[in-house]
Amino acid sequence: MTRPLPARSPLAGTWRTTGVGAWLVLLVALFSVAPARAQIDAATAETLVKRSGLWEAMASLGPQVRAGMLQSLAQSPRPPSAEAQERIGRVIDAAFAPGPLRAACIAVVAAETPASAVAPLQAWLQSALGQRLTEVEVAASRSTEPPETAARAGAAAYQAATPARQALIDDHVRTTRAPDLMHEAMVATALAVARGVAAANPELPRPSLAELEGFLRGQKAQAMPGMTMFMTAGTARTYASVPDAEMAEYLTFLKTDAAQQFNDAAAKGLIRAISEAGEAMGRNLRGASDAARS
Repeated sequence: MTRPLPARSPLAGTWRTTGVGAWLVLLVALFSVAPARAQIDAATAETLVKRSGLWEAMASLGPQVRAGMLQSLAQSPRPPSAEAQERIGRVIDAAFAPGPLRAACIAVVAAETPASAVAPLQAWLQSALGQRLTEVEVAASRSTEPPETAARAGAAAYQAATPARQALIDDHVRTTRAPDLMHEAMVATALAVARGVAAANPELPRPSLAELEGFLRGQKAQAMPGMTMFMTAGTARTYASVPDAEMAEYLTFLKTDAAQQFNDAAAKGLIRAISEAGEAMGRNLRGASDAARS
């Protein structure tokens, strides 16, 4: 449903296949995260990341990026050989390995989460409903269902829902700022990969990063309706088994200062992790191509 990136962008097609779990919905705002004194210690930040489900979501990100990238390459006019696709897959696996993703994210969560938010966050995440909803979100992030299939099912679920249910779904999308954050994820990742490609291949002609960023951000207004539809369908699909009363209780929590502060910190942390992984992937993609082996 999203507007594709320019054909020369190495990320064209990738984000169409990255799933619709809630922590991927929440994943991102593009921030320049300067070094900062930790507000909470790393062990506490790691506990929050684990209990929130973000830890598990990061484990599933690499396979999703691999599947999306290889699907995009296979549909190109001159797809790489099977051997090159396997080499490219290994590059992606290494760049998006869970360990480095988690370490980068946790460092930012520790720096950005206020200490005052920890107690209410822990109380929610350890509650029966909090744990049950985390399980729902983790299951969604692990889903191997084709995204187009999931989107159609989610759209059908939304259309069949009662007005009250639709209002809860719409409120969730607004509260999490999902469409805006998805767009920022695409921009940040595309720029990160482009930086990596440029660093590894300085002799190749290419548009400047400023030009690429200007193009991507210039498409936001056109992309937002489709992204909003996609995220609305994804929310309907992810929480299909959650009763209205529990969704309403979840939204009450998501609107608290503690939840907003943690979600902002987690978004910054995950976009930093994804950016670093994307840049590493970009640096190594050329060496995996058929041309590099000829």
